[in-house]
Amino acid sequence: MLYLKSMSLDRFKSFKHASLLFNRGFNCVVGPNEEYEPVR
Repeated sequence: MLYLKSMSLDRFKSFKHASLLFNRGFNCVVGPNEEYEPVR
């Protein structure tokens, strides 16, 4: 079985920077929805 221990995010969606540590069991990551204009 594969377990995720940590994750680092830089400029991903609404996260400017985030370092996340996970425990065994249930983990949930939430953030605000992003609103942006489509590129034309």
